Amino acid sequence: MKLEKSDDAVSGDVSINGGSAQSLPCEIRIKEGDTVAIQALPPKNDVDYTFAGWSGDAISDDFEVKVTAEKDIALTANYKKSTRKNLALNKPVSSNNGMEIENWRLVNLVDGILTSAPGSLGFTTNPYKSPDISEPCWIEIDLGEDMAFDRVQLYPRSDTQSSSQMAANFPRDFTLEVRGSGEADYRIIGTYKDQNVTAEKPAVYEFDTVYARYVRINVSKLGDLAAADPLSYYVQLAEMGVYAPVPIIEKVVVAPAAAEVKQGETQQFTAEVSGQYDPDQDVRWTVEGNTSEKTAISAEGLLTVGTDETAKTMTVRAVSAQDHTKEGTAEVTVIEKRYRHLPKQSKSAKLQ
Repeated sequence: MKLEKSDDAVSGDVSINGGSAQSLPCEIRIKEGDTVAIQALPPKNDVDYTFAGWSGDAISDDFEVKVTAEKDIALTANYKKSTRKNLALNKPVSSNNGMEIENWRLVNLVDGILTSAPGSLGFTTNPYKSPDISEPCWIEIDLGEDMAFDRVQLYPRSDTQSSSQMAANFPRDFTLEVRGSGEADYRIIGTYKDQNVTAEKPAVYEFDTVYARYVRINVSKLGDLAAADPLSYYVQLAEMGVYAPVPIIEKVVVAPAAAEVKQGETQQFTAEVSGQYDPDQDVRWTVEGNTSEKTAISAEGLLTVGTDETAKTMTVRAVSAQDHTKEGTAEVTVIEKRYRHLPKQSKSAKLQ
């Protein structure tokens, strides 16, 4: 039995019949006719990913799926990535002590690769001799304009650990600071001491929503040495994310709000989702009150009225995909399509 995962970036484990965790992907040998219970364990990075069910030779939305070995079996554990918007993605990065070598570059800090991978291990400073540094080391992301955000996520170096099996070279003491466009001074939005985190998921720092262009981490003390390089101290991160607040949906407006559509014809509808923090524009379309199975509305909002539709009025509804309590509607009046019948010509008229 082959067990795969839908996203190679996810560190996912499974348990077979309640046994110890096994990392995906993996192959399991089972006897023909035996039934086994396969349980997906929560992803190690449960900040950015959630388990979304099984697919393949067995389909289930549950963490556990049972299969009977009647043939070779292939299953895929599916994971859903957080849709929260990362404002820092591919934005300019600067530092007062960044080092540009091989797999370590400033741009790696905002390239969207959440772990230390070949070609993009992340960001590193030059080496230090002691965790106590005389001059703070800062790393700054320029968002390009003032934006609203309420969370910063720091992704540890993940290709090695410290001697205590925690994240290596993760900042021990630091502040988070921001500055708006046109502002000269930074303001501190968070002070953090004695940080010692796991390398398997990001450290999350939340605060009241701020509006700023520049986001800076100002490090005053370094963390544990890396087992792979136990002689020097660094600040090393795989990624840094700056996240917009969860969008708030206020209303959905459908256009046109009313339409007359003839039997057998179509009408295009659009929906505008409004709210705070750049709400998702995705909606789910439905049509209600129709009598004909030929009457339907597409995922893009194109209504087709069946040629045999007998309903006088119908309702088109668009429901926000993000917030199912927010919706907009349009009223459709069905117009009977009348056909013009031409009089038949006599044979004598045709001969003339």
